[in-house]
Amino acid sequence: MSITITDATSGKVEFIDTATGTSIASRYLDDQGKADAIGYDITLTGVIADQDAFYITGNQDGIHDNRNLLDIIALQGGNLGKGGFQKIFSGLVSEIGADIQASKINADAANNLKDASLEAEAMYSGVNLDTEASKLIEFQQAYQASARILQTAREIFDTLLQTI
Repeated sequence: MSITITDATSGKVEFIDTATGTSIASRYLDDQGKADAIGYDITLTGVIADQDAFYITGNQDGIHDNRNLLDIIALQGGNLGKGGFQKIFSGLVSEIGADIQASKINADAANNLKDASLEAEAMYSGVNLDTEASKLIEFQQAYQASARILQTAREIFDTLLQTI
């Protein structure tokens, strides 16, 4: 059904059957812009003009109505048997946080295992850098001591040769 303004000056409106295009009723808007016919009470506000048309249709598919908003409100209160969306969101955040914490713990454990494996490998491979460095310093000191002994022996030998 549609409502068409036929004369904006006088406020005349036509209630028209959109299926057949025939006029069902003619009415005049009162001072508040109201009219009624065939079970419809209409109120028009604002400026109207000739041939303005307003269509009245059913909305079985839920397009442009408030069904989604009502479903969201129902989710908030937990009326759907799943708990409110705040409860669901909190549960989801907690679950993700626990998974992240478990992943951090697993990563730390893996790093510790890697370090222990590297240390064990170094121990069995026979190369320990600390031990090798201490042995190198020991050999260097022994070499310096031997060099000092040889130098002292040379000085004694030179002194003996000079005295003869």
